Amino acid sequence: MEEKVRIYVVDDEPMAVAYFKSLVEEASPEYEIVGEAFWGVQALSDIKRLKPDIAFLDISMPVMNGLTLAEKVLNTHPMQKIVLLTSYQDFDFVKKGLELGVCAYVLKNELSTEALTDTIEKIRGDIRVEKQRMHSYTEENLREFLFSKSGETSGDLVYQKHPLQRFALIFLMEDLPISFVEEQESSHGFDAIRLEELKYGFGIFCRNAISVGAGRWCGIMFIDASVPDSIEALGKAAEEMLKELEGFGISASAILSDGTGKFLELPEIFQDMLRLSQGCFSYGKKQILKHCDLIRKRQEMAQEKRSAFSLMYSLSEEDPNASDYIVKVLLEEAAGSFSKMEYIRVAKNIAEVLHQFAEQKKLTISFDREQEPFDSTEDVEAHFQQTMKEIYEQLERQRQEQYSYPVLESLAFVQEHYNENISIQDIAGAAGVSEGHLRKCFRQELGVSVVEYLTSYRMERAKKLMESREYKISEIYRLVGFTSSQYFSYVFKKTEGITPSEYLKRV
Repeated sequence: MEEKVRIYVVDDEPMAVAYFKSLVEEASPEYEIVGEAFWGVQALSDIKRLKPDIAFLDISMPVMNGLTLAEKVLNTHPMQKIVLLTSYQDFDFVKKGLELGVCAYVLKNELSTEALTDTIEKIRGDIRVEKQRMHSYTEENLREFLFSKSGETSGDLVYQKHPLQRFALIFLMEDLPISFVEEQESSHGFDAIRLEELKYGFGIFCRNAISVGAGRWCGIMFIDASVPDSIEALGKAAEEMLKELEGFGISASAILSDGTGKFLELPEIFQDMLRLSQGCFSYGKKQILKHCDLIRKRQEMAQEKRSAFSLMYSLSEEDPNASDYIVKVLLEEAAGSFSKMEYIRVAKNIAEVLHQFAEQKKLTISFDREQEPFDSTEDVEAHFQQTMKEIYEQLERQRQEQYSYPVLESLAFVQEHYNENISIQDIAGAAGVSEGHLRKCFRQELGVSVVEYLTSYRMERAKKLMESREYKISEIYRLVGFTSSQYFSYVFKKTEGITPSEYLKRV
């Protein structure tokens, strides 16, 4: 079911507001008045807080007229849909409003249920198209983020409202039959955006839902600190998701992750869930499984193997000498069995342990060499020794390269609010420190100023939007937090060495 259209109306005449509300109520039960105001100052605050789908603004109001109000709203929320309510003599103002980005106008003396419905439905269609376009763009970035290695994540995907908020994943997989001939693939084209529109109960919602392969989807869930049992809430959310899929003829199962306060841990969690999903067919159809239970079962199986248990123990103790010795002994014993199959089995067990440990510790280790054949057992041993050397070197660097809490909070705030007119004071407030202390932390830990980081981040976002070729430069400057195209062009050329138009021609 499509969500209701949320409408806000502003008019300095109470009778006009009452009449407008009656038309909305008569037009459709799918339209909902979420707020009203009789003067512009109140409306400005309400619209920013309520974020209605459409705001209807009367042009002729004292103190702050509808045109001024529209300009102020669009400066900070350029995607807000605004309709001007006007009379014939206000047409010059209407022209100025359309130049600002107002999407339509309605003549007050011709206002009727039919005219209002036509206007709302046209804008509703535009919102639907824009939402789908933005979802496609976000889906591509989130997919890249979830499949990325630790340390290679895209910073613009960091979401955070307050330190106590938790994040979690719900991994969905279609229940496919077991085939001895070839692996079955999903033939369904389910649009994951539907999962974002479901209602999940108090304190939990699906921030984004994306397709991560044929018959596989992943929901990124936000859980408020007020929710006492995140797993229980996630379980109920998964039930709603499976019902939605079933409504499209898709039988599916789900895996629930634990909640985490660190958004950048999600790729590691997702990739482990993806691997574990390969064996979930054994649990049956329409199951809701816990990631932690699947991990426990995998660990129990791994502990049955001497190679996995002993090597994992030495790695967890961060004892490089013991790790080297165990690998050497295991490979020598396997080679002494005079069975290549046994040797390969042991080598694979060692590789699996190293993979799991690297992912657990968020290390960026390349295992590409294992995709190619080795010429000798000496080459195999040398590969594992080099891999473990890289593991221990990165573990040491991790201990030395941790950012402070104010810097991490500031980065998260910038990456979430870069498209707004934020200041150093706003960033410092989000981090809970003074501006002076924040400047000092940025210089010490990042080697740049707060302003330099914010500008650089906005430029990177602008370039990605240009590379997508879905937006005009006249749109992009607002989407990355600038209030004028001239200043945006000046800063872009200063940082990139070319104008936005020249960059657009090159991509």
